[in-house]
Amino acid sequence: MRKPVTLEQYRERVVRVLDYLWHHLGEDLDAEKLAEIAHFSPFHFQRIYRELMRESLHQSLKRLRLHQAACLLSRSSHPVATIAQEVGYASAQALTRAFTTTYGEPPSRFRQRRLPAGDWTSTTPTQFKDYPMNYNVEISQVTPVSLAGLPHQGDYLDIGQTFEKLFALASSHSLLGPDTRSIGIYYDDPGSEDKSQLRALAGISTTGDDLPTGFTCAAVGGGECAVLTFTGPYSDLEQVYEWLYGSWLPHSGREARNEPPFEEYLNDPRDTPPPQLVTKIYLPLQ
Repeated sequence: MRKPVTLEQYRERVVRVLDYLWHHLGEDLDAEKLAEIAHFSPFHFQRIYRELMRESLHQSLKRLRLHQAACLLSRSSHPVATIAQEVGYASAQALTRAFTTTYGEPPSRFRQRRLPAGDWTSTTPTQFKDYPMNYNVEISQVTPVSLAGLPHQGDYLDIGQTFEKLFALASSHSLLGPDTRSIGIYYDDPGSEDKSQLRALAGISTTGDDLPTGFTCAAVGGGECAVLTFTGPYSDLEQVYEWLYGSWLPHSGREARNEPPFEEYLNDPRDTPPPQLVTKIYLPLQ
């Protein structure tokens, strides 16, 4: 008698595809190859993927490729044509069209607004750092939140991969509900550590103490925090942190508590344009 396949096994197989996508965005990815990775019939794979992920395979690929392009534009001097090739677009023109539609501006303008003026490739430090941005920060008493999560190691801008896994697995264990909150904890400074060694936790709020095997328990909140609400692409968050730690905190009259910062994501990147994504950054205070 054939052993029945569970919903959890279906989700685990889709997670395999997500892992593959994140690491092969620059390649020509066809549905038949991905179906083979997931051990699904090519006739049914895309229907299964769409229902379990709540977006089509094409939508996932576009979202992840454009996210990676935004990261490369913010961090590197690579020409747009090179970035297009790295993330799987046939030409700079194809990337520019897709990027402009999704991010609301072409790649060149997106990069220009995020890089400091002058020769940004210079390694000579300046005496004072200029922060052209300014944000509103509120100091709030934050209620503790218990989390069920998955550890993430590596570039913080790749934590979306771990969140994808988390939501797929949490759904299998009925851990998601209408009031579930999505929260990431960031333990290291990305400007001081090798990106491959950065530690974080992708988490969801939970009310239960008895979590299924494989999930990590954590908690955030429980005291005063500086709360900064940012609207924009996740690829811009590094610069927001630089301002928070380099400009706001030294002028605030407050000191940071010996706890890591954490973020709460208020909308879903699968159905929200990147410029409209809302992230709350919490900096615990003494």
